[in-house]
Amino acid sequence: MTPLWLSGASRYLSNNQYSSYFVASLTGRALRIRQRLNCRAPVLRNASSLSSATAVNATKIVPSKYKTLYESLQRVRRHAAIYVDLSRLDLALQGLETEKLKTRIAVLGINGTSAARLITKLLLADPLKEKEAWEDDLDISTSASGILLKYGELRDPSLTASRAAIETLPIPSRLLRDHNLEILIGSINSTGGDPTSSNDRNVSSDVLLSPTVDIPTSSSGRTTTVRFPVHKAFLVAKGFDELLLLFRLLSITQGSQQNAWELVERICDMRASVQGFSSSSVVPINSSIANQGLESIREDLTKTPDYERLWRESAMDNLKAKIQPSIASSSQQLPEPLSNLIRSILFDASSAAEKEALESVKTLNARSVKNSTRETLSNVLDLFTRRAHTELQSGIETAYSSSSWKKLNWYKLLWRVDDVPLIVSDLVERYWLPQSERAFCEFSGRLVQAGLSPAEPGALAAEDLTRFQTQFWDLQSSILASKISDARRALTHISSSDLTIKAQSALAKMLAFSGGSGVLAATAYFSLPTAGLYESGCILALGIIFALRKLQVDWESYRRYWRKRIFEAGTDTIKDVESQLRQSMRDGGKAVEDGSDLSLRTEAQSAIQGAQEALSRLS
Repeated sequence: MTPLWLSGASRYLSNNQYSSYFVASLTGRALRIRQRLNCRAPVLRNASSLSSATAVNATKIVPSKYKTLYESLQRVRRHAAIYVDLSRLDLALQGLETEKLKTRIAVLGINGTSAARLITKLLLADPLKEKEAWEDDLDISTSASGILLKYGELRDPSLTASRAAIETLPIPSRLLRDHNLEILIGSINSTGGDPTSSNDRNVSSDVLLSPTVDIPTSSSGRTTTVRFPVHKAFLVAKGFDELLLLFRLLSITQGSQQNAWELVERICDMRASVQGFSSSSVVPINSSIANQGLESIREDLTKTPDYERLWRESAMDNLKAKIQPSIASSSQQLPEPLSNLIRSILFDASSAAEKEALESVKTLNARSVKNSTRETLSNVLDLFTRRAHTELQSGIETAYSSSSWKKLNWYKLLWRVDDVPLIVSDLVERYWLPQSERAFCEFSGRLVQAGLSPAEPGALAAEDLTRFQTQFWDLQSSILASKISDARRALTHISSSDLTIKAQSALAKMLAFSGGSGVLAATAYFSLPTAGLYESGCILALGIIFALRKLQVDWESYRRYWRKRIFEAGTDTIKDVESQLRQSMRDGGKAVEDGSDLSLRTEAQSAIQGAQEALSRLS
């Protein structure tokens, strides 16, 4: 025999489909306890009568036409959970697990449920029957958080009502049966759920499309607030005062306007006639006239014409048409409530991801160096560059007019040939961009101060800041300022070596030609009887003159080439340093987003986009 507590728990859980996630744990625990109690007398059962402790994790059977969309939404759940309302996503997944959709709507009053209960009762009541028991139960219900209406036969008053997570009222209504509807009656605070909230704050759209329900957890009055997602919400305003509160609530609701207009209907229960009242954003009704017609036909069936007239005047037909879900025009299409729900979820998720990306960009821009600072430093760099080119030109002119350079005139080369490397090194060190080197050192310090360095000091610990500054200065020196020194040393070494070789070569050629002229003159003097001392001297003099002229031409050509070379080397060095400085200003000082966050958001956006494409194929 099954214990009373176990049968009561089973009956409680079987009547409450929204507590299915408690079934596995409670059933498993009950079976274990029962096995302990009956361990000496084991009972044989058929396998089909046993419930698995892991039944809640059983594989879902999804219709093949919905399988791609179902898997896409599962991927959204795994990778984009922070951007979606999981309760609404679960509702969408449950809708895809069956071909016969159970549509769930919410009728929410403003700061109370009286208007929502009356309108719902008028829609579900059968005018050809006497007042039924469920109508009284709906009127006297003490639930302040919400009451769920679903199709079912009336309860036997002699039986004790089973406890459910949310108060559930079965109603034998054709509207609920024919359209497989469930209606949640609740209320919403005009400030978005928090009575103490300020008037200018934004509230989430989940307040409307996933209203909260307080579930009692103990006899002491403690409750747990859970979300109850719906496919569509109907907000009922009683009179124009509540209508103003309703529009104010919608104006501060976060979410797309498209979702607000498609999934949230606005109802105004007016006390005046609704004839001639037309609005695309509000459904006007008059519940008092409709209630009057319902009572009149129940009193006397002969008043059917009066009932029909009053029903038309109350405009309840318009509201009933909006509550009834439309049927998909094709067997391959999704039902409209489910399609709108999934589209809303994906649109909100995509908007949330884009908003996070924009916020990330704003945060990175706030942490990065401002463009005005970059422009100021760019102008300073332009000034330094112009001064460097001017200094290079004037320095070379000064070096060529200096006494040191004059020591290397061609006619002094015979006794100055060994001093060429020393003189060239001295000229390059003194006149080749000495001030520009210091200026670029100063400018690199400005880059560090402005935060435009290749590395970010803020990423280091405080105790490592001094070491970092030293390392960074060495890095900047090797890249920027010391590049001029390196170029100077290389230019000194190469040019002095080349110029020394050229000087020695030109002097050797001059001496060789002069010696050859002397040998030729001596040979002529001793070998030719007609050649006297005068003729031999002329040969020697012409040879020496030609050798000296050759020395002058070659040496001056080498000196002009050297002057051009150091000028070009200086120009290239200045351009190279300027290019690297501008690259530091362009690429440095930019805060970089964490790669893991970026990859997670990219993966989430990819999952959302894939689900949107799968949805479009079923629309």
